[in-house]
Amino acid sequence: MEPPPPVAPENPLHVQVQVPVSLQAAMVTETAAIAVLPMPEMPVIAAPKLPELALEAKLPDIPLEAPPKLPEVSMELPANDAKSPKEKRKNLTDQQRVAIVHYLLANSAGGRLKHGDMKAAATHFGVHRATIRRLWKLHTASGTTQGLAGNVASRIKGHSGRKPKVPDEELKIRIAAIPAERRMTGRGLSTALEVSNSVVVRLIKSGKLRRHPKKLHYIM
Repeated sequence: MEPPPPVAPENPLHVQVQVPVSLQAAMVTETAAIAVLPMPEMPVIAAPKLPELALEAKLPDIPLEAPPKLPEVSMELPANDAKSPKEKRKNLTDQQRVAIVHYLLANSAGGRLKHGDMKAAATHFGVHRATIRRLWKLHTASGTTQGLAGNVASRIKGHSGRKPKVPDEELKIRIAAIPAERRMTGRGLSTALEVSNSVVVRLIKSGKLRRHPKKLHYIM
């Protein structure tokens, strides 16, 4: 009859292994030998020596030049000499125009101007040479019939400004055709003429329109 098979233990960790005593002593000896082995000495490598840098480097001598001297700038603002267009082109009075002609006559030779006389007169009176030339032309055109200097008066008055819509000659004809009873007042006259009242006022102020000395209606 065969013996029954061995029964395995319930927990394999509980199995005890029988180690011989000689083997245990050998293992302890080897472990102690390993523990007391000296560590090999590692050679110490010295760090390479770096070249010393010259901290005090000598810079080359560079000649220093003085900075250029700047021109002095005046901080004062120039005076405002700007003039208005009316002041730049100021019209001459009639007395100044006559004085210019007399100046030219005093420097002329027999009524004929020499070279440079007009320029000298323009510099003396502070006007343009074209003004001197125009006054001399007016003098030569009317000097023989209207006195020594001639008629050099300004023609601006009466020839400047806005021209009237209805000429004075036409108004004179139209006023004469209106009955006298419709010309007793300025507003009645303007209504009859079919013009604004300012036209009648302008004619009265200029002296062109006046009242009849006896009948009191306006006449022109």
